[in-house]
Amino acid sequence: MCQPLDQGIIRTWKAYYRRRWVRFQADCYEQGEDPFQKMTLLQAVRWGIDAWQDDVTQVTIANCWLKSRVLGPNYVPMTRWQAEQSGWQEATLREEEKLSVTIQQISTTLRTFEDQEQIKEAIPVQEYIDPVSEKIEDSLDQAELFEDIAANYSVTQEEVPDDDLDPIVPIRPAQALAAIQTLKDWEEQQDDSTQQVVKQLKNLEKRVRALQFSNSKQTTLDSYLV
Repeated sequence: MCQPLDQGIIRTWKAYYRRRWVRFQADCYEQGEDPFQKMTLLQAVRWGIDAWQDDVTQVTIANCWLKSRVLGPNYVPMTRWQAEQSGWQEATLREEEKLSVTIQQISTTLRTFEDQEQIKEAIPVQEYIDPVSEKIEDSLDQAELFEDIAANYSVTQEEVPDDDLDPIVPIRPAQALAAIQTLKDWEEQQDDSTQQVVKQLKNLEKRVRALQFSNSKQTTLDSYLV
């Protein structure tokens, strides 16, 4: 059975997701924090969405369909010769180079973790991106395949009690404003600082202050009604 997702889409998505995870680990180690304690399910979901929307491009997806030979010529070039003539190959090479750089960054970071004794031993980067435990062998019996997926990924209420779920702590406007000010200070200190970024941060600051003022008015109004 031909599966375009297995032609590189999943692997590409995993690579960019893992890159976000190792960056998060590096930031935590630098601040003396445990990334496994600080990590949340919400953060993982955000990374998954960002990796799909920002890094898995239309070229990557279409090239995987090209490899699978499923779609017709109205969607992607059906042969490598057609791909070369249309410029498709150049776009694919750029995407592959970008992915290669990302994988190299992950590998370098893992070795750094090992050198700093944050981890015992860095595993091969390909195994890190696509662990054996995440691979599912297809079964010829469709019913058996569904049962295997359900057994691997279904979670019962007993397995994950509500008390173990990470609560989402609301961020107060004052905290958001402090974070924005820190970003503004950092941007202004950079040699390649741009007013466009600072302006965007100022617009975000105005939005937070407007919300803060609105909440303050609502609190005052509620106090009169009590």
